[in-house]
Amino acid sequence: MVSEDSPWQPASLQDREDLEEFAYVIVEEEIDETLGPVVAEWPDGGRGAPRFHDKGEFELAVDREEMQRHLTDRQMPQAEVPDAVLEELRQREIRVGDVFAIKPVEPLASEDPDQVQTAEWMGETLDLTAEAREAARAKTYEALTPPLDPEVAEQLIAADRATEPEETT
Repeated sequence: MVSEDSPWQPASLQDREDLEEFAYVIVEEEIDETLGPVVAEWPDGGRGAPRFHDKGEFELAVDREEMQRHLTDRQMPQAEVPDAVLEELRQREIRVGDVFAIKPVEPLASEDPDQVQTAEWMGETLDLTAEAREAARAKTYEALTPPLDPEVAEQLIAADRATEPEETT
């Protein structure tokens, strides 16, 4: 069983055992033709929603065209998608909110976000945008929906049963 302290494993990457070697990268902003990806250590969370560490997160500035060119080689982990659709997804323009698992080919340290960087540090890249957005949506619903007190639940069930019409045979 995968615990909450294990690395986050989106369903499409459930067989990967090297996730801690990846950086979690989310495109936070775009100014002119420069993207502002935030790079973080791979989160915990097991098969639930990702939980991030309080350290090691930093922002870079990367030229849009260069990052886009690099990401045309990204892997799309969505299963059972026709090749033509996969190719279209690989070619789509990067947007704020896109999420990637990127295995750095060289050690990364916090860099000056005002200095535009190259994308040469980006090794194997997996596009996790869909799964990360779904996990964020689920976490939002969880935060907005407090747990139901067991006594209140029993009262609601009893009240519902009392209002059900009786079946006639």
